[in-house]
Amino acid sequence: MTTRDDLHRTLKLELDQGRAETVEAAEELTRAYRLGVVVSDEVASSATRQAALLTILNAATRAFRGGVVVDGDLDWPVSVGWGFGRPMIDVASNLGAEIGPVDDDRPVVIIGDTADHAATGDVAVEVTWNGWSGGVVPVGGTHLPEEVENPLAGVLAGSLAVSETFAHVRGDVVAGRRTAGLSLWDLEIDWLDPAGWGPELSLLPAGLWLLGLGHLGQAYLWAIGMLPYPDPSQVLLVLQDFDEVVEANRSTGLLVGDTVTNGTPKTRVAAGAMEVLGFTTRLVERPFDASTRPGPGEPRWALAGFDAAAPRRDLAAFDLAIDVGLGSAADDHLGLHLHSFPAAGDPTDVFTSAPAAARGDAVLSPWAVAAAADRCGVLQLQSVAVGAAFVGAAAAAIAVAELLRVLAGAEPTAIAAASLNATDDVDVVRTGTAAVSNPGFVPAA
Repeated sequence: MTTRDDLHRTLKLELDQGRAETVEAAEELTRAYRLGVVVSDEVASSATRQAALLTILNAATRAFRGGVVVDGDLDWPVSVGWGFGRPMIDVASNLGAEIGPVDDDRPVVIIGDTADHAATGDVAVEVTWNGWSGGVVPVGGTHLPEEVENPLAGVLAGSLAVSETFAHVRGDVVAGRRTAGLSLWDLEIDWLDPAGWGPELSLLPAGLWLLGLGHLGQAYLWAIGMLPYPDPSQVLLVLQDFDEVVEANRSTGLLVGDTVTNGTPKTRVAAGAMEVLGFTTRLVERPFDASTRPGPGEPRWALAGFDAAAPRRDLAAFDLAIDVGLGSAADDHLGLHLHSFPAAGDPTDVFTSAPAAARGDAVLSPWAVAAAADRCGVLQLQSVAVGAAFVGAAAAAIAVAELLRVLAGAEPTAIAAASLNATDDVDVVRTGTAAVSNPGFVPAA
């Protein structure tokens, strides 16, 4: 019997939306989801394009269960953190992608100059970026200048490319045929507007505390690993979680690769991945609560990736804490809400009660009502949140960018609400809160 620790979160989406009545039927349906990625020669010389490509491969191989194929010359060394110095062809293979020509019966993501290749597939999107802005346009659409490098824009654009093509294979007739993007410098500005491209990336935090190392926590680290740190060993990452890896984490956890064994503490997975990149790590393997406070020399800026309200109420322990919550149901799985403290107020006032699902008053979806007689098993799976790695990656780009905005002197964002299927409709609240204390920084390489 499939348990909550085993259920792939893409399958849960199909079950909750009634596209499959059993786990087995959902397995069969999702095996038809396939993606092609076409890479031009320009990717080899651009950190932002490489960040987009790596994010696409890492996230798409978890969502497109029928496989991801990459077409293009990948015989060059990676120049961003993940896979730095290794041939991209090896890194792509290790992320689960096939190397070869792209079939005509799958959607395609194009990275680089479209003149290098002809568009194939039933729908194709092109990655585009400049400075703090990133997104996708339909084939032949207007590109941004793609001159000012910022790997976070690549993470965002790659996430949106997967989101659009994934929605397409699931029957969204608009997805893949529209522009979709955001300005990480100012979420309210049209990402195609030069005002949203922001200043050149110059300062990076010298230390961060990561709270929760599941879907979001690993996505935060994925984004941090893309940043142009000149010497990552000078950066301290405090990694806090008490949980262990289960099979279901492979569908959403960007750091859970094939070599990670179920039962491994998530702190060890995160530390192992970040230490390979050269970062200095410190582990805290207990729940975050009111007794946890940063000590002398420890980071006072935090990124939180919790799935419950209780630990969020203690975020006032940090000088700056960015908390993101992701949609957990089929109808809002592309959504995210960001709170930045202290700009958003007192966390104990913001997070006053547990989500409805945690109180046990969720409504059963059609597949659960029609499922087998094992009601305990049905209800257990019903309580599982829908999730997709590309949503976490996009949220991480936004959250990490918020840290960098504040470090650059911008007014903090108190609250932001967005959805990957409506990037032209983002709600932002800024309260004029004074800049928070500086956590120490290093210049970007």
